[in-house]
Amino acid sequence: MVNQRRIRRLMRRLRLMPIYQKPNTSRPAQGHKTNPYLLEG
Repeated sequence: MVNQRRIRRLMRRLRLMPIYQKPNTSRPAQGHKTNPYLLEG
């Protein structure tokens, strides 16, 4: 049986870094109201 602690220790020993998915903050949530951009030229 392999648990997360063992995986983390082995990855640290092999100098491997996990790739975490980053939150997408550019896309608005569905159903949220958007305001007009008032500083347009």
